[in-house]
Amino acid sequence: MIILLAVLIFILVVGGIVGFIIYSSNKKAEEKAKTEEVMQEQKDSIAALAKKNDSLKVENAKKPKTVTKVVVSKPRGVPASQATEVVITGQGVRMRVGPGKQYDYPVTYSGHAYTVPKGTSLPFLGEYGNWNKVLFEGGEYWVSKDFSYLR
Repeated sequence: MIILLAVLIFILVVGGIVGFIIYSSNKKAEEKAKTEEVMQEQKDSIAALAKKNDSLKVENAKKPKTVTKVVVSKPRGVPASQATEVVITGQGVRMRVGPGKQYDYPVTYSGHAYTVPKGTSLPFLGEYGNWNKVLFEGGEYWVSKDFSYLR
């Protein structure tokens, strides 16, 4: 009876292992088939886009060429010798503690960089290269001329 029970347990364990292996291989085969299907769909989509792109190139080659030049006008400022203020032209401009990108930003107590809203006027203290020196909350900081002008 014990031997019969041991043989039965052995058969059940071996059958479970074989069933698990067959189930796993079937699952992997299904996943591989799905992956290949998705990849084929992507290849087909890329081929269709490439064909459409080629037809657009042919259409565009037939059109006459036009050249558009965008001119961005900056507010006119005054020379540094006549300036008393720096006006911020960018949105959320961050100042620096020195005249260059290698310098850090002044930060608030929470660790966020101070940002100056567009249109803010700050006292002008001087300039160095592409940077304007300003007075802000008792400290001297630098603002890029790309985001400000002198008034």
